[in-house]
Amino acid sequence: KAYSAEWFLRCAYSSANFETGNDLVDGLYGWLNYQVEHHMFPDMTPLQYRKLQPLVKSVCRKHGVMYVQQNGIYRLWKMLRVAVGDDKMQRCKAIIDPAVEGKGAAAVPDALVGS
Repeated sequence: KAYSAEWFLRCAYSSANFETGNDLVDGLYGWLNYQVEHHMFPDMTPLQYRKLQPLVKSVCRKHGVMYVQQNGIYRLWKMLRVAVGDDKMQRCKAIIDPAVEGKGAAAVPDALVGS
């Protein structure tokens, strides 16, 4: 279900950001460096992603949700290693118990089942 706690968890766990935060870096990446925020809120403008990114990152940190932000070249290297079979993708079972879904953000971290 879009924009539910499960939605936001899946967006965070299935995305990775590159370096962010200034016109030069954002321009070099073509504003594609805000993947976490883009998957959470696909209708926003690139500048809104830059403004939203620190908030999303802090909320994830507060609730123990994985938020990946790494160098673009390092991410490319990791992807190539997976593609040739030298490494495996991290599997995640971020599922929220439906009984917990409507009880607010405080209940979410205890409901996570990670691998």
